[in-house]
Parts: sequence; C-alpha cells; structure tokens
Amino acid sequence: NAEIQRGKVYMLNIGENITDCSGNNVEVNTQIRFGIGVQAEYNDLAINELLFNPYSGGSDFVELYNRSDKVIDLKDLWISNTNDDGSVKDSYQITNISRLILPQEYCAFSTDIADLYNHYTIEHSENLYKVAKMPSMPDDKGTIIITGRAFDTIDIVSYNKSQHYRLWSSQDGVSLERINYDVPSSDESNWHSAAQDAGFATPGYLNSQFHEIGEIESQITLSSEVFSPDNDGYDDQLVITYSLDVAGYSGTIAVYSTNGRLVQTLVNNRSLGSVGNIVWDGFDAQNRLCPAGIYIVYVELFNLEGKKIVEKHVVSINSRVD
Repeated sequence: NAEIQRGKVYMLNIGENITDCSGNNVEVNTQIRFGIGVQAEYNDLAINELLFNPYSGGSDFVELYNRSDKVIDLKDLWISNTNDDGSVKDSYQITNISRLILPQEYCAFSTDIADLYNHYTIEHSENLYKVAKMPSMPDDKGTIIITGRAFDTIDIVSYNKSQHYRLWSSQDGVSLERINYDVPSSDESNWHSAAQDAGFATPGYLNSQFHEIGEIESQITLSSEVFSPDNDGYDDQLVITYSLDVAGYSGTIAVYSTNGRLVQTLVNNRSLGSVGNIVWDGFDAQNRLCPAGIYIVYVELFNLEGKKIVEKHVVSINSRVD
C-alpha cells in the first residue's frame, strides 16, 4: 500500500498463471528490477567506454556505468562535445522518453545499434540503447561531457588516440575502456584499448581491462594437471586461466612436447584482457589428436612498461580413446 519512492530499486517477482493482454503466459518466476528515476549528480555516472574510431561505415558509441545507488533516467541527461577552447559545441538530450539505468548497470548508446551487433560480442542486449543523435567524436582527440538538465556536469572525459595500445598498426573499431570507474576520468593511465581476446570492445557489460583498485598478483593457472580429450564429458579440455596485475599485456601461449617440438600455438602475440580463459582441446596444429603423454604449456606475456611474465606448466594427456 505504500507509495513507490523515487530513486529506490524495487523487485517485481512474477509467479505462475500470469499472462499478458494477449493471453501469452509470462515466464515463471521472472524477476524485474524497476524504480522511478531521479536526477543524477556529479560522479553518479561514469563514462566507462568510448568508441571514437569505428570500423569503416560504423558508428561511435559511449557507455555509461551507474556507480551510485540511485535509479537514474537517461531522459534527464545530455551528451555534449567541446570546441578546442573547451566551450560546448554540440549537445543532445540522450532520449526524450524514460530509459532507466539502475545501480551497477551499464548502458551503451549509439545511433546504430545494429552495427554493434555486426562487429562485437553483445552479452546483454538490454544494455544497448539507440539514440537519435550524438555529438561528433573525432578520431584523433576530443572531449565528451554528460550533463544534467541544468547542464551541470555528471562526468567529462578528454580522450586522444595516443591512449590506445601503441603496438597496433590500426585502431579502427577498437574502443577505449576505463580500467576502474572509481578512478578519476581525467587520469589518462586509467584508460586502455579493449582487449583483442574480447573482440576489441565490450558495449553494455564489464570492460575487458577492468581492474579492482589495489595490488593484484598475476596468476596463470590450469584447470587440471591431467585431461582426456575423448569427448566423454569429463576433463575433455584444458582451460588456462589468467588474471593479470595491470592492463595492457600481450603475449603468446603455446604447447610443446617434452622434446621441445611445437605442438600447438593457442595465442600468438595477442592483446589480452585483465582476466580470461584460453582453451586447448588436445589437438595439434595439423588438427590431429595428440597422443597420450606429457606436454609443456609455455606462457610468455609482456607489456609496454617492461613487465614480463614467463611460465611453464606441465600437463598430461590421458587418452581413453580405444
């Protein structure tokens, strides 16, 4: 009987025997978070990812992350760019109808959502939003501002192409990700190119380069010391998991026999995210199942700050194939 409070998150639980107006059954035990939006204040939202140099014919996108405990309505927000002197150049209301972004949620918006589906992995389609207009985002450098109705700044980011990973010959289609949304937007070291193994962009979900604040030790672990690629549903693959201390590592992960022969290259000089998995199915480079025996997983990673990780892990294939 209580009035719904503005800015508070509510959970709607849909039970059995509920239908829509056409008589279609609603999925049982569906849970929907909802609320009534409030206006955002400075730092409630973080500009979390930018694509300012899309693939040829593609569209820019901007991703926001709600780092507050508020329900925020996108119709109360404007996105702008600036002239060289810092004055506002173009400014557009993100939407003129309500579109909520709840606490700890992401929302990526673009004028062409279909283009994002064509080029990137989309984990949460509900976190993408098509807008009518966006300010221009030059390929070399620019500034993007998110403001409220009174044009009060919520977040502002100045970007430039030099923040991208320097070893790449082309930056087309590669987004610039914020490493941590609690570190100031103005800290250039808090931005890095999206990882190659994440598809070069992560619109609408956790950034591939995201790191918690604090010291983190790099770790390379294997799912098992023995696996059997016989498709029996038990230890059929070897999963190599990495968790890296900083963004920006690239490297190679390969499998060798005990006599030093290269068996398979799993990752070849690839840009990696902060965390991830690499899978070996037990086949060699000629797509032949490797015989039972002992193999060496060789990991060599480096970043442009001079850090290097070199590890060797022993794994055995226990073939059960008759």
